[in-house]
Amino acid sequence: MTCTSPRHQLISLMNRWQLSMGYKIEDIGLASRMDFKVNTIYFAPEYQNEAENLAARLGGETISKPMTWPSVFHIILVAVP
Repeated sequence: MTCTSPRHQLISLMNRWQLSMGYKIEDIGLASRMDFKVNTIYFAPEYQNEAENLAARLGGETISKPMTWPSVFHIILVAVP
């Protein structure tokens, strides 16, 4: 059975974009809040340039912001439908 929910379609699309750009997907999950208006890329301080480049490649209203919490990930992408 194929899942065609908007959330599943968005995850699938983001996976294809990231893989085609050479990124390895480490984890997929739900954001702790649901009020994001645009795709948002959070980055560890030493990954600012990488995050800004990814935001530019994704286009649209994608923004990048520094992480304000500790994380095992260097870049976190929050995608909105």
